[in-house]
Amino acid sequence: AIPIMHRVCQSHQSALGHVANMEYSLLYFPMPGAPGELVRVTLVVCGIEFEDKVTTGVEWGGIKQTTMFGQMPVLKATDGSLELAQSKAIVRFLAKTSKTPAGAALYPADALQAVQVDMMMDTLDEIRTYLIPTFSIQDQAEKEAARAALFDEGGKILEGLKKVERQIATADGYLVGGTLSLADLTAFAVVNQVRAGFMDGAPTDGWIDQLPKLKAVVAQVAAVPVISAYYAQKAESNKLFAPHAGLK
Repeated sequence: AIPIMHRVCQSHQSALGHVANMEYSLLYFPMPGAPGELVRVTLVVCGIEFEDKVTTGVEWGGIKQTTMFGQMPVLKATDGSLELAQSKAIVRFLAKTSKTPAGAALYPADALQAVQVDMMMDTLDEIRTYLIPTFSIQDQAEKEAARAALFDEGGKILEGLKKVERQIATADGYLVGGTLSLADLTAFAVVNQVRAGFMDGAPTDGWIDQLPKLKAVVAQVAAVPVISAYYAQKAESNKLFAPHAGLK
């Protein structure tokens, strides 16, 4: 069998040749974890057709070893010409090869603005990872206390988000350059992972009110008509998506 990475390299030229018309399938868990949701919302706002293959833990166990790095999200071209992993790499690819229906680019061509988008994306994702160790805590009360502490005054997540808040230059609802970018979509995905309420002990509200500029960014993303419509429909069958639809 040809290794997956080699298949990607072989298909690179042909894939880019028809990328504008490419259709995708996205593999991710049922809950709105930030890595998968960042890819979903990028696909949605760019108007890219995709099949949302919601994958349960049991299903994932059966296919994990067939994927590049044994991690989701995974984005595949439905014609088999391309398979991508790592959420930030995926959305940068999508943003470089697609635009929103209004013709706007989510990733700046200007190198200085691009690195500012990258810094915000990487910082927000790093802050999200502070939650990961809590998933291995066996005692339920201890797990919930550990998560709550991350959002207390002095907690690693709240303090990290306060640093992001201080770097938001204006209150116009955008993180970089006064226009919608992957940085804003990352904030939307990370903040709403917590607000969705599927992580016991992590507070769904209160802390965001201490971050008015970041809260405005998340609200502005949720108000984009195509995003609002998509998540309103998802929230009808899964209430965890209510914050993404601006309903919470």
